[in-house]
Amino acid sequence: MALAAYNAGPGRIDRLGIRTNEQLIAQMHLLPGETRRYIGKVTEAKARYSAGSGMAGPHAV
Repeated sequence: MALAAYNAGPGRIDRLGIRTNEQLIAQMHLLPGETRRYIGKVTEAKARYSAGSGMAGPHAV
């Protein structure tokens, strides 16, 4: 939910009445396309990182 609130702009999540992640998922279609894509990209990156592939590559520390 924090990702959506950060990307959607001030107050948009509150104006839509979204208070939980479950409500966010159910009302995702009401968010701007940019916000939906942002949430997807960050969620995918987190999954890759959690799976261990996030540290691969030339910039791994």
